[in-house]
Amino acid sequence: MWLELLRLTLTSVHVLVEALWFGAMAYSIAVVQPRILADAGSAAAAEPLATTIAAGARWKVVGLIATLVVTGVALALLHENRTPLWWVVTGVRALILLTVGGLFWHVSWRMWPRRIFALPAEIPGHQAAFRRIGWTMLSLVGAFVALGVDL
Repeated sequence: MWLELLRLTLTSVHVLVEALWFGAMAYSIAVVQPRILADAGSAAAAEPLATTIAAGARWKVVGLIATLVVTGVALALLHENRTPLWWVVTGVRALILLTVGGLFWHVSWRMWPRRIFALPAEIPGHQAAFRRIGWTMLSLVGAFVALGVDL
């Protein structure tokens, strides 16, 4: 009984965090960022608001990733029917999460500092690179979520 309750709790937290991360990324990339750019009128004029909105988000995302790792490992350890297909899907999900984590690290600790100190002429290129990586990360997180569906 307590094992089922633990599985249910871990699954609930894991799925909630997946949905939260995917939804926040999708809203930011598809709604907020284009709206900031459109309202500001230029890439350089959009930067102060984009920077303000992004401030403090880094550690929240690190927390989401850490929660997914902890709950995912716990759920894997508690899983009772580890078929070859389950191992493949679990390995692919782990690889996706590792890749997204690496991209997030690159964006947070490499690209943001460069963007903050960019010259006005460099800003559109930085914004385009962020959009490309953002859509890539969103696609990968979507695949991570989809592969987590236990049929």
